[in-house]
Amino acid sequence: MKPIDLMRWAVDSQGHSVGSITLGPQVGVSQLDLTPGPIQETSNPLDLALAYARDAAGRPDPRDRRKALELLAEAVAAGDEPALARAAADTAWSEPPPTPAGTVELADEVDRRRRAPA
Repeated sequence: MKPIDLMRWAVDSQGHSVGSITLGPQVGVSQLDLTPGPIQETSNPLDLALAYARDAAGRPDPRDRRKALELLAEAVAAGDEPALARAAADTAWSEPPPTPAGTVELADEVDRRRRAPA
């Protein structure tokens, strides 16, 4: 991986220092590691639906968000949250289409509820 030169952001147009940048114990070398972490395999439909919804939120086509929320509604309906499943399905086919922020918000709510202690 190629190191990122952060020092160019610590000087003004004449080369005078405007502050300091400290990113760790290694002096003189700054790197940003964007390597993905390990993949965790799952066959849980809810995990897959949540991942799909969050991924679809980053895409420009609202049809992706609609499909993802419909899948999320189906996965939630298989559990014991019928009101939440209905909310996901209603949001999926609402007008105007679901927004990226709304899609993530709904996915986060589903995730919060499933992780909450019973």
